[in-house]
Amino acid sequence: YKIYKFLIGCGFCPVHKGFKLIIRAVIILCQSGKPLTLKSVYGTLSKQYNISAGSVCKNIMNAVNYASLKCDMDLYEKHFGILAGSGGISCGSFLYYVADIIKYSG
Repeated sequence: YKIYKFLIGCGFCPVHKGFKLIIRAVIILCQSGKPLTLKSVYGTLSKQYNISAGSVCKNIMNAVNYASLKCDMDLYEKHFGILAGSGGISCGSFLYYVADIIKYSG
């Protein structure tokens, strides 16, 4: 629920395929007792959803790009340090950032 609420607050739309993939990826990153590579996270998701790892990445990136166009610009800049609509954040940076927010926020 925390991840869902955070994503909605950042302008994400739950109907995008990447939305549920982001939630699952963040859960995987938060629950792991050790650092994970994106390759392993994408591999896990590709098996769970029966799609390629490339499709996992593409769907996540599409959701991130859409949110960057629809978000509160101040909030987006505060969280990600870049201007809304400018793109520029990688899937990995985004996923690790959200995982840290979820793991370490009260």
